[in-house]
Amino acid sequence: MPPLQITGLCVVLAMAAGAAAVLLRHCKDFAKRGACCILLCGALFAFANPPLQTPDETDHYLRTYAISMGRFDFDAKRSYPEDVNELMDAFPGAWVNAHTSAGLGTDPDTNAEQPYNTAGYALKQYGKDGRVESIWDSFTQYINWEKRDSAADSVTEPISFLILPFLPGALGMALARLFGFGALGCLYGGRLMNLLVYTLLCYAALRSAKKCRPAFLAVMLLPMSLYMGLR
Repeated sequence: MPPLQITGLCVVLAMAAGAAAVLLRHCKDFAKRGACCILLCGALFAFANPPLQTPDETDHYLRTYAISMGRFDFDAKRSYPEDVNELMDAFPGAWVNAHTSAGLGTDPDTNAEQPYNTAGYALKQYGKDGRVESIWDSFTQYINWEKRDSAADSVTEPISFLILPFLPGALGMALARLFGFGALGCLYGGRLMNLLVYTLLCYAALRSAKKCRPAFLAVMLLPMSLYMGLR
């Protein structure tokens, strides 16, 4: 994603956050205030969570991308653009567990040597004196993929015939490509469009509810609810 596009995206998000803050300050309608909270928290989740790290997100992304290109059926032999292959290669699912290494370390309390592994840690080190890696290295790998001599393995369509649940994300991806974004930009475009639809559905539910609206909003703002809304 070119720096100019990143800057433009940050400006748009900042303006949206400012507008939402003004609306929250002056709006007295509970449903609208709740929708703003969902939109703000969801946008934070959309960019705070690295690509393809939630369960099944890789398959969901590939199916949504296929629909955004007009592929409503399924063909296991069909592939994707090269930058999609590179995105899959740079962000293996469940990075925290996928990049696990083991070695011998020193217990700070007993000074005794004991085995360790990096499962569950956001920083990974290969060997005692090896290079420390983080999820940012995956972003760097994807951003610089055109400068490498080797290419990532080609990915094909996942086994899925679902269409309707992926339509909002497919629209977001199509719009992202229209504005010149690559595979990573399409991922965020799909997330944001899914979030917008989730916010509208939650707003409609809050408007219709006669009782327990704060409880409903609390459930809508749960991390798991926001995760599902983004996907």
